[in-house]
Amino acid sequence: MIESVQAVEWIRATLKADGVLLGLVGDRVYSDLAPEGAASPWIIISVMAAPDLNTLCGHRVLATVICQVKAIAAGRGMAGPQAVADRMDHLLTRANGATAEAAVLSCIREQAIHYSESDGGTLYRHLGGQYRLLVQET
Repeated sequence: MIESVQAVEWIRATLKADGVLLGLVGDRVYSDLAPEGAASPWIIISVMAAPDLNTLCGHRVLATVICQVKAIAAGRGMAGPQAVADRMDHLLTRANGATAEAAVLSCIREQAIHYSESDGGTLYRHLGGQYRLLVQET
């Protein structure tokens, strides 16, 4: 089992289960990249690293999956991405749960993400966090 896949599945399911967040971004929660022409704002979930914790005999106990979860919005204003990022942080910080194949034992934000970029004359704001998840096969 690849624990990072389960971590992304759990994050996506957790975010999409919240009515407040759905009111802000609709169904626009993506892994790695948003589709071309996606409406703003949207959420991107990316795996940054996923080191294993093994026993001395080489049996994997769990994986520490580090995910970047961020809201991206076009335009100069911060209100849109700020509301999405705040809600995501509320839902993920100190949360736990499960997928069909794995248990997410904990989810803790390690650092905030906050930057802007320009693409083709459009300014994009990125706000969110880097989260450390402990994921164990069930």
